[in-house]
Amino acid sequence: MNKNKIDYLLLGRVLALAKPYRKVFILAGILTALLAPLAILRPYIIKIMVDDYIFKFDIPGLTNMAMLLGFILMIEVALRYVFIYSTSWLGQSVIKDLRVRMFNHISSLRLSYFDTTPIGTSTTRTINDIETINTVFSQGAITIIADLFTVFAVLTIMLITSWKLTLVCLTTLPFLMIATYIFKEKVKISYQKVRTQITRMNAFLQERISGMRIVQVFNAEEKELEKFKNINRKYTQANLDAILYYAVFFPVVEIISAAALGLLVWWGARGVIGGEVTTGTFIAFPIYLSMLFRPIRMLADRFNTLQMGLVASERVFNLLDKAESKLYDVTQGNIKKSTETAQSLVIQAKKKIEEISRGKYIIKASKNYYIGIADVTSRGQAYIIVDDLDDDIFINNKNLNHTLNGDTVEVYVFKRKKGGKQEGEVTQIIERKRKEFVGVIKIQERFAFVECQDIKMYTDIFIPKENINKAKDGEKVLVEIESWPEKAGSPYGNVIKVLGKPGEHNTEIHSILAQYGLPYEFNNEVEEYANNIDTSINKEEIKKRRDMRGDLTFTIDPKDAKDFDDALSFKILKKDVYEIGIHIADVSHYLIPGTILDEEAFNRATSVYLVDRVVPMLPEVLSNNACSLRPKEEKFTFSVVFKINDKAEIIDKWFGRTVTYSDARFAYEEAQYVIENKASKKSQTLTIPSKISITGKNYEVKNTITEAILKLDELAKILRKKRMKDGAISFDKVEVKFNLDKDNNPEGVYFKESKDANKLIEEFMLLANRSVAKFIGEKSPKKTFIYRVHDEPNDEKIAALENIIKQFGYKLDTRDRKSTSNSLNNLLKEVQGRKEQNLVDTLAIRSMSKAVYTTQNIGHYGLAFDYYTHFTSPIRRYPDIMVHRLLNSYLEEAKDANEDQYEQKCRHSSEMEGLASQAERASIKYMQVKYMFDHQNQNFLGVISGVTDWGIYVEIVSNKCEGMVRLQDIKGDHYVFNKEEYAAIGDRTKTSYQLGDEVFVRVKKADLVRKQLDFDMVGHKEDVLVN
Repeated sequence: MNKNKIDYLLLGRVLALAKPYRKVFILAGILTALLAPLAILRPYIIKIMVDDYIFKFDIPGLTNMAMLLGFILMIEVALRYVFIYSTSWLGQSVIKDLRVRMFNHISSLRLSYFDTTPIGTSTTRTINDIETINTVFSQGAITIIADLFTVFAVLTIMLITSWKLTLVCLTTLPFLMIATYIFKEKVKISYQKVRTQITRMNAFLQERISGMRIVQVFNAEEKELEKFKNINRKYTQANLDAILYYAVFFPVVEIISAAALGLLVWWGARGVIGGEVTTGTFIAFPIYLSMLFRPIRMLADRFNTLQMGLVASERVFNLLDKAESKLYDVTQGNIKKSTETAQSLVIQAKKKIEEISRGKYIIKASKNYYIGIADVTSRGQAYIIVDDLDDDIFINNKNLNHTLNGDTVEVYVFKRKKGGKQEGEVTQIIERKRKEFVGVIKIQERFAFVECQDIKMYTDIFIPKENINKAKDGEKVLVEIESWPEKAGSPYGNVIKVLGKPGEHNTEIHSILAQYGLPYEFNNEVEEYANNIDTSINKEEIKKRRDMRGDLTFTIDPKDAKDFDDALSFKILKKDVYEIGIHIADVSHYLIPGTILDEEAFNRATSVYLVDRVVPMLPEVLSNNACSLRPKEEKFTFSVVFKINDKAEIIDKWFGRTVTYSDARFAYEEAQYVIENKASKKSQTLTIPSKISITGKNYEVKNTITEAILKLDELAKILRKKRMKDGAISFDKVEVKFNLDKDNNPEGVYFKESKDANKLIEEFMLLANRSVAKFIGEKSPKKTFIYRVHDEPNDEKIAALENIIKQFGYKLDTRDRKSTSNSLNNLLKEVQGRKEQNLVDTLAIRSMSKAVYTTQNIGHYGLAFDYYTHFTSPIRRYPDIMVHRLLNSYLEEAKDANEDQYEQKCRHSSEMEGLASQAERASIKYMQVKYMFDHQNQNFLGVISGVTDWGIYVEIVSNKCEGMVRLQDIKGDHYVFNKEEYAAIGDRTKTSYQLGDEVFVRVKKADLVRKQLDFDMVGHKEDVLVN
């Protein structure tokens, strides 16, 4: 293309790209024709107002003309807005299509093209050049025509009004034309230089960045830096040249315009005095002159813009016209060969590309590169967990490269090993696990830092002063990481919420929720939506359901429960045959998929049970009211109804939606009293004493309910015995509970144990869950469903458990699956009531695999079930709601659900369940520390629950609070950790503190903020008691 002329064929090809948007193109053309004459009306009306109205003192006429002027001005503004928007929209639409076309074309080019063409050149064509084509529409061809129309219209009206005055004004025009031409040529050259230097810089940076490993291997950093400095210098100079020409041109134009205005005033004033020129004309001409010079001045710039757009378009079209994208050559008969080549490329690509999550792909690196999850230690080091490797990869702090705990990263493994373990360096952070952290803010004069409470967060977070969000020094805050510059020692963030003063109860509870990304309130939109749901028990809905309101139905729940998920119904069908219904709140009836409430419930996925409060998954209007199976109220339920005999054998079962009526509500303590105090005669009525009663008063239990509870307990025990025989594992771990005062301060500790009443409910809930899962799981063809699965325990974890329990004299039989489960059950029975019970229970649970939600059923090891799901708690668990929906869908013979979508929902639910469990444990730990805060300097009997090279962990027998004694703080000797014996042994005295030993400790420090207990070692139990 000749750089000094417009290539009209090329311009036509560019404008042809707007063919799909011809209506907008035509609109822009019409507006171009309309705006020019419309613009000159303003000065012409001003001339008329001066000549015909002002000097004739015609105020009404002047007012009308002013209103006409305002109306024309509004029309012009509106049309000009539409013109600018339409041309810009047209340009963006064209380049949007062109970008897709270009990318599609480049991706189909032969590899030889990429071997000979720098990446930066392709990048420039795809991004910069295509973006420049946009200016052909928004600032080029159409705008040039509009400016030319304006110049022609202004000259015409000026000549008609006063040809002499017009000629006087135009005497400076040749100078303007010369200046414009020189500017156009100079800027055109500078533009070309800038474009060339942009291409060079893009190509250089792309090639060096993508090949940085090679640069570093050959230690060529300084050499490449010098090359970059040279390119950068030329690029900067090209831009400075362009700036210089603009800096000269515009002042020159202003001088020429001022000269023209001076001549106009000189000649025009003489004309007014001599009567040759009217006052109105004299006032209008400066406006005409401004309207004439502005587009002439801009034409040069727009012409250059158009030329640059055409130069860019020529480069783009040259690339699009390349024929290298053909995978075969018909004329040479190479179709078969090219097809084979294409297949080979696909196979190679599959080997190199891996889908790490739905819609996210990574390129597999060489054998020294792996993708894994970072597990950061409290010391600021990390281990990268890679699925394909047996051993984790150790990462020193200096090689973390800004990796945080839980991040998905690419890691390079060094060829050398350190201490027999693999070591590496993080080369790329693929995905951040989390960006929000809780900590205490420390405010300086110009900035602030947040010290995070998470022990795995090894760095503080830098907060610019303008981002502290009104936080005060020393307050607990929730902070979000925004960036982490390469050379910065800390990430940059901003405070998104102030939580309060450290140590205050609400502050600490809200901090726990914030730390795990859990909400503690519903937004107004969700609350409003929930409050407007129709929760009435209407006749139309009742007709669609099985009516079981006449059956004896009751609930058994914790004393302080408010959300009653489940109820049991009992009916004697004939001798030794019973109908037992497990009725579950039909939350799915109210929770409609796709609504704001359903989205909120899914995001939460579970209710969170903290020590002093429940953070519900659903708003109170549903969780505690509409869905809660409260006594003496009719409710919509989803039920599993069994016909069962005296041997707890299932004769028949039914699944479906029901309407029920709860006759009574029992706390576990009340039901347990019924079980333990069986009436001697059937006619004798049982009385619940006031100290157990949830009402605080004595009351009588109807005989029919008493008989139902006793029969259900009898059947539950048979069901449990069968489960244990099949290999189920019984984890009856003691739960720590606190008696709280009105200000949520712990007054005392008690232990919650699972008794017969708890196990009664547990067995029938397990029966319902198992039956629902089996009903769907055995269908053919297979249906998408949500299972609660529990894999077999990891051999290494079982071996580790064996090593520890040997210290207490216990053994495990791990010959096979059933032997292992039976052996574990025996172990858990043996330790009941012993000092090491809680420790062994905890270690046994930790040795198990984690139960999760998934669409891929593998059974439930801990329960010894081939099929298992969660159906019975939809008020507090979102997976149960999904199970209800799927079950109802399949009962209505609907088509199979999308497995991938439900698998994603399962993963989310499992993850949120894990976070909720961590938050619950953290709240218990906080309350334990808070309880011990008031018992500092007191001695307590405890059991050593862990020994490390830095300290001894001791669990207090009376309240299960665990704290640490630092080895360096134990007086009288220097203690060293002995890994083989799980003990800390004194160098001089050989005194041993071993796992499981009973010792007395004293509370040294109770840190409410860090939720940590520090103990001082008093001594072994036998030594302290003797003294």
